[in-house]
Amino acid sequence: MKKFFTSAILLCLLLIACSNQPRVIGWVKLKPSEQPPPLYHSGFAYDTDTHKAVVFGGATNDRWSDDTWLWDGETWQQADLSLNPDAREKTAMAYDEARQRTVLFGGVMDNMVFNDTWEWDGNQWQQINTTHAPPARCCHTLVYDPVQEMVLLYGGWNPLTETFFNDTWVWDGKNWTETTCCGLPAASAHAVVNFSARNEVIALNSVDAYGTWAWDGNQWFNLPLSNSPARQDGRLAYNDQFDRALLFGGIRDNEYLNDLWLFNGEAWTELPVPTRPNPRYAHVLFYDMKRKSIIMFGGVSPDGILNDTWELYLPEDLSILLPTPGP
Repeated sequence: MKKFFTSAILLCLLLIACSNQPRVIGWVKLKPSEQPPPLYHSGFAYDTDTHKAVVFGGATNDRWSDDTWLWDGETWQQADLSLNPDAREKTAMAYDEARQRTVLFGGVMDNMVFNDTWEWDGNQWQQINTTHAPPARCCHTLVYDPVQEMVLLYGGWNPLTETFFNDTWVWDGKNWTETTCCGLPAASAHAVVNFSARNEVIALNSVDAYGTWAWDGNQWFNLPLSNSPARQDGRLAYNDQFDRALLFGGIRDNEYLNDLWLFNGEAWTELPVPTRPNPRYAHVLFYDMKRKSIIMFGGVSPDGILNDTWELYLPEDLSILLPTPGP
């Protein structure tokens, strides 16, 4: 009996010691019980009310997908649905916090370019018939505008007409309305994020010359920054814990990227984390409010289409990773 109690005490001490071990800084590959197939150019959004990520569509190795996958903070689960949007890639999605709906618009499949609007209520998809809608497109972005409390659409292109867009539209739950305000450049494959600390939307253009833009609820304006890590098909996510936006991956001049950048509202800084996933573009990236960390899934690497899931661990003191200013 004494030997049993001694072993039990040692086991408890070991568990306590392990639980107090600091997290590994950088990217850590997760092993959820279920995962989607290899996917890239999927639409995705994070539901801040149910704390679930919604991923729709994308391209796989041999087809376009019309599957809906949910991430609950622990694993992926495919939704069993009777009605889906048509299969597509390069669509865009955003969670409408005011209306508690995930909005999807547009995308492309083969020689079809869409301008349909769908909403996900947490259980099913519903197509919304609108009087007005943006022109058909892909490679655009949707993001929640915290000022107007509506979903914002910007940019994209139509591969059939070879038209690049620089228009901005807002979705009020019933209709799309175009906003004409400013000379934002035409762009596709860019990245946007709701930057809560500034009550603005931040857009990272896909062309170096055009840099970083901000939307204040009424107009776009170019931020006077010394550098912007422009690239195509990189992904941005806003980390609520640090009130910072984080950028990972993308492609530039045919180079696949796996660098990590932080934006504090005034400047971009590269974070030299010790562990990194494979370089990739067209992946899924979002902030998981349950885990209080950034989650990434899939994309395209030089070796093919991926279906891996990663979590980004950052230290409580980000200055550990930031470069020390010179004299």
